Amino acid sequence: MVRSNLLVIGGVIISEVEDIFDGRDGLVKFQLRNESATGKSYDFTVNIQKQLMGEFTEGSIVEIKGELREYGAKDKGNRAPRKISFISAEEIYTPEIGLGYVNNLRITGSLIKDPITRTSYSNLDDHVCDFTLKVLTRNNMFSYIKCSAWEKHYDKASQLKEGNVVTVAGKVSSRVNKFKENTCTLMVHSID
Repeated sequence: MVRSNLLVIGGVIISEVEDIFDGRDGLVKFQLRNESATGKSYDFTVNIQKQLMGEFTEGSIVEIKGELREYGAKDKGNRAPRKISFISAEEIYTPEIGLGYVNNLRITGSLIKDPITRTSYSNLDDHVCDFTLKVLTRNNMFSYIKCSAWEKHYDKASQLKEGNVVTVAGKVSSRVNKFKENTCTLMVHSID
């Protein structure tokens, strides 16, 4: 499988930059807030090599290139593992003036099971197709990216089958789960 998981996202750093694993791996993390054109904001956890951070600190407006990743975490009491999403950043830089906040992810992967179709929780007239793609990352590991295709792309997505290799693009939305951890979904705006 060819690596194809490129995320370009912009926003403001809304937390302190913290060492991960007591700084042993040279990784740091921070929270990035991305705002859509409609004013809705999404918060993401970003992991990046400390030497790439430069002078960026809380309050800095940045753009990031990297990958959307997920990992499993066990809950206390050994309940089922949960998926936690984060951005693994390869570059961080000051955005060009006037660009605004970018949020675009393009991935190629294979469906891990047949898509699930449903109606929207907020509007029963909206049809949604949910599916998960297995995507190869830059370090030859796999991430599992949740995707949702709405009205315009619902028909095409609902025809997909387990094992199909597909390229999708869209914007990443995030929410905080009951464990106060970020989880992400790719809101699909094209399927190839």
